Amino acid sequence: MLTPSFLLLVMCGLIFSGFTIHYIDDEWNVQEILLAFKLLEEEHDGQRLANVFLKVLTDFELTHRFLGVTTDNASNNATMMAHLETYFTREHPSSGFSVAWNQIECMAHVINPGAKEILKCFREPVDTEVYEPDSDSTDKVVSAVSRLAFLIGRIRRSPKLRRSMKKICEQQGKAYLV
Repeated sequence: MLTPSFLLLVMCGLIFSGFTIHYIDDEWNVQEILLAFKLLEEEHDGQRLANVFLKVLTDFELTHRFLGVTTDNASNNATMMAHLETYFTREHPSSGFSVAWNQIECMAHVINPGAKEILKCFREPVDTEVYEPDSDSTDKVVSAVSRLAFLIGRIRRSPKLRRSMKKICEQQGKAYLV
C-alpha cells in the first residue's frame, strides 16, 4: 500500500480546477495521482478556490497530510492561499500552515515573465535589409531571433501552416511540438 508522504496541490485552471498529489512511495519512486477535477461553475476567485481545495482535502482526508500548494502567479491564487492560511490557523493550528512556507511557485510561471522581458529586444530586426549568417555581430543574433520569432508566430496562428509543419516533421522523422 502506498502512503503519501509528500503532497502538492497543483494549478487551478480558469474553468476547471485539477488536484493532483505527488508523493514518494515505499520504494522511493515518485508517484503522481489525479485526485479530483472540479468544474468551477461560479467565479473562480480566491475564496471559492479555497473552498473547493478544502472540500477535496476533506473528501480524501488529507487536511493533515499535505506539504504545499503549487500555484501560478495569478492574484486569485494569492487570495486562495490567504484564505487557506486563515482556515488552517483557526481549524488546525498545529499544522503550521502559512503562505510563506506552504505556497510553491510554479517555476515555469516564475521564469516566464523574465524570459518575455529578455525577448522584447528581439521583436524587431536591427536591419531588415541585411542579414549575414556568417557575421559575428550582435545584430546578426537579434535579426535571426526576430525572424525566427516572426516565423513561429505565423505558424502558430495558421492551422494550414501548422499542418504543413507537422507534415515536414513527420517526413524528417522529428517530433512535432506545438
